[in-house]
This record gives sequence, structure tokens and C-alpha cells, in this order.
Amino acid sequence: MGLCYGKSAVVQEPAVAEENNKVDGAAVGRGDGPPASPAKVSRTPKQLKLSLYLPSPLPPSSYKGSLANSSVASTPARGGFKRPFLPPSPAKHIRALLARSHGSVKSISEGGEPDLGLDKSFGYSRHFAAKYDLGREVGRDHFGFTYAAKCKKGELKGKDVAVKVIPKAKAALEEILYQFEEKLQAEREKVARKQEKLQAQLQAQHAALEENQSLLRETQEEVKGIHTKFEETNALLRAVLKLQKD
Repeated sequence: MGLCYGKSAVVQEPAVAEENNKVDGAAVGRGDGPPASPAKVSRTPKQLKLSLYLPSPLPPSSYKGSLANSSVASTPARGGFKRPFLPPSPAKHIRALLARSHGSVKSISEGGEPDLGLDKSFGYSRHFAAKYDLGREVGRDHFGFTYAAKCKKGELKGKDVAVKVIPKAKAALEEILYQFEEKLQAEREKVARKQEKLQAQLQAQHAALEENQSLLRETQEEVKGIHTKFEETNALLRAVLKLQKD
């Protein structure tokens, strides 16, 4: 609601009117001296100084149950179905750290995360402390811990990197799994080579079998030709013997 800036009709308070009447009566009742002319009563009414923000004259109980307050109180809160947020992923902080080290200071969004190349080399460096200066811990998982570090040597000298440190107790299992994967890959390659060799041999044998089958068919045709010639010769001999008997 806006404030009204118009001039309101001023009503003189009864207390002010009574004081003015008392002053006039006292001036008339004095007997010494000639009667003075009646004091001029200023007809300009006095304006009341009212504050812009006045409390309501109504008792609080009368407007607490009003329609506006009841509608506000009856409206259900919008935040009734609140779920706890998931903790932030440590990988995002690591990627953000790597992004800042590569010159990108923009915040990483959910949809377009920068695709940075990671050094996935696995091994145990004896001069680890001479190459990296470890900082605070930024994450941990089942096998080890991830630290923010600064590279002292190599191509990434002076840049911030993320380093994974695996304890010896868990590094043994990691090494066993790594060696097992290497052996398994070698066995797979060996089996693949054997399969290729056997397939080549089978193809050669199949070609030789087809050649032998063609030779067999030719031999069968030759045998059929010889058999027909033998039958013709046998028929001629029977005819000659019959003529000799006659």
C-alpha cells in the first residue's frame, strides 16, 4: 500500500480548546485597569505532527486472525522435500587444479569438462622426493592417496600436478595384479598366434584336399573310360568266337 501525501482536515483537539478558553477567561476576569480588548484568538488551527509510521490503533488480537495472515500461514513451505547434497568428487578438484596449472582459470562445468592427458605410468621411483614436492592431500581411494604436488624436474618443472601414493602393503597387491594382467595379455597373444597358425594350416590342408578330390574325379573318369573300352573289346572277342564256331 502506498502512503497518502494529500492534506487531511485538521481537527483541533479538545484539550487545546480548553486551554484557550481558560486563557481568555483569566484575561477578562482581571479588575485592574481598563478592560482590554479581547485577545485575538488565532483561527488558524494547529496541525498535529504525526509520524509516517504509526502503530495500528487496533489490538493485536484483532488482525492476527485476518485473511491475509491466515493465507500466508496456511501456505505450505516450498522447501519441504529437501535431500542432502552428495559430497563433491575429489577428481573434480584434481582436474580443476590441473586446469589452472595449464592456464585455464574458468570453472569446470558438469557438461564440458576439459580432457587433459594423464600420465598413467606405474612404477616405484627411488628418487620420488627429489622429483616431486608433496603438498596437501586432495583425495583417497581403496589403494592409496592422492596429493597435490609441484614437479621439480622434467617437462612439468614448476607446474602443479596430482600424484598418487600407494603404501607398500597395498602396492604388493597392485604389483601382483599388474603382473597378472601382463601375463594374461601375453598368454592371449600366444593363443592368438597359435590360432592363426592352425587356421593357416587348415586352409592349406583344405586346398590340398580339394586338389586331391579333383585328381580323384579325373582318375574315376579314366577308369570309366578304360572300363568302356574293356567292354567293347570283350564284345568284339565274343563276336569273333561266334563266327569261328559257325
